[in-house]
Amino acid sequence: MKRLFERLSRISLYRQIPEDEVVSMQQFVLFRIFSYAGILVCLGVFFKMALTIKNVGITPSYILILALVMVINFFSVNKVENLRRSYIIMLISAFLLLHLLSYSCGGIRTG
Repeated sequence: MKRLFERLSRISLYRQIPEDEVVSMQQFVLFRIFSYAGILVCLGVFFKMALTIKNVGITPSYILILALVMVINFFSVNKVENLRRSYIIMLISAFLLLHLLSYSCGGIRTG
């Protein structure tokens, strides 16, 4: 169980960050939280749309693809040097998710 938690939380990657770089450590913690939150939102919205709306179109497919991008992005980074690229990919994915969800509900200003 402990090994599963360490693998899911990417503790080994977190430990590669030098201890004197507190900001980098906090960025990784936020990246981890943001990744899991984004993945859960994507999956939740995908299942909600797929189960409740009859002719939903292609939007759930895009949302599921974004969930896969977030999962692959989070688990594929192996070096501290590649974290910046992963942060950018996560931000772009979250931006796309926000716009996909908001435009299918009436626009970003509706909320």
